[in-house]
Amino acid sequence: MDKVSMKTDYQSRRPSAAWFFLIIAAVLLPAARTKGDEEKAKALLLGVEQKLGKVESFHAEFEIDDTAQPMPMRHCEVSADYDHGKILFLLQWPQCEQKMSCLLRDGEVSLYIEGQDSVRLMDIPMAEGAHYAPFYDPRLIGLIDLPKVGSSIHNALFLHDTGQYSVEDEEESPAPQGKDAEKTYNVVFSKDSLPFGGPIRTEFTIAEPSFHVLKRTFVTTAGGDTPNLEMEIVNRYDEKISKLIPAETKVLRKQKGKVIFDHTIRLKKFSKKRFSDDHFSPKSMGLVLNVTFADYRTHLCTGYWNGEEVSEVWTEPFPKNQKLYAAAGHPDDRKQRVFMAFALTGLVILLGVWTAMRRRRKKPPVKSPLDQA
Repeated sequence: MDKVSMKTDYQSRRPSAAWFFLIIAAVLLPAARTKGDEEKAKALLLGVEQKLGKVESFHAEFEIDDTAQPMPMRHCEVSADYDHGKILFLLQWPQCEQKMSCLLRDGEVSLYIEGQDSVRLMDIPMAEGAHYAPFYDPRLIGLIDLPKVGSSIHNALFLHDTGQYSVEDEEESPAPQGKDAEKTYNVVFSKDSLPFGGPIRTEFTIAEPSFHVLKRTFVTTAGGDTPNLEMEIVNRYDEKISKLIPAETKVLRKQKGKVIFDHTIRLKKFSKKRFSDDHFSPKSMGLVLNVTFADYRTHLCTGYWNGEEVSEVWTEPFPKNQKLYAAAGHPDDRKQRVFMAFALTGLVILLGVWTAMRRRRKKPPVKSPLDQA
């Protein structure tokens, strides 16, 4: 065989450059696609966080219907104020005429239940633990099923965690009149293991460019394919009420297939608002005069409410605080003193009459001279 034929035969058997490009593409493209999906997923979650973070001072009113609670506690009405991390919740359960006020300021939580004789002071971990405080940043509504006073938007969106981020589905909805068309993405965060056991998978259905979270699910399994914990949040938005918080949020939580949490939140009012410096203080908690401030961290009494501030001494109710003292359920001291004076005078007179009558009855008869003889 001559050299020319040998060279031609070798070239025919040698892989072409196209094959090399195909092999490289098969290796690199999935990695690039995965990287692109991860960046897109994080960008969508960051978009939600940035949208919610733009409004840092507002007033909101909403109601909660919780079928997991006993009948008198199923319906709760909430007035919430938020200002750069300071939170004030006024809660009331109309069916049982129960009211509660919760305040967070400078890392300290204050809880007061109407009718009780003390305000409980604690830090955030205590409020999230044994002394559960039912209030939180209202911007968390629709992101998490059981928000706590220390919960954050960043953590609720799993932006603090290390796991796998991806975008699995993408849909485009028709554009409303005068608005741009929105695309809906299904953002998935998954993690193989957690400290409390089992892999997790959570999905956020996010609309762009509004960055509304339309739905969120959460599933964790432990030791098998059967879900140990399942959660679903479905949000409905009405921008006439608020562009920030859903108008209605339905939350369903299951543990090993059993419903343990099922409630609906309906937003009634929402408005951006600026507050005075002393709004987030005990003055806004509806406290009665001389209620005790009990610090659960030190187990000490820190003072008494005098109507303006916490005082080290018990406050006399008159004359300045007469109405406030009476509103606390205390009687008017002057009227009480007059009444007690009349009552004691009457009692003394009655005792004197009763004693005189008793002595007259027991007085021995006078003997006649014949009897003495």
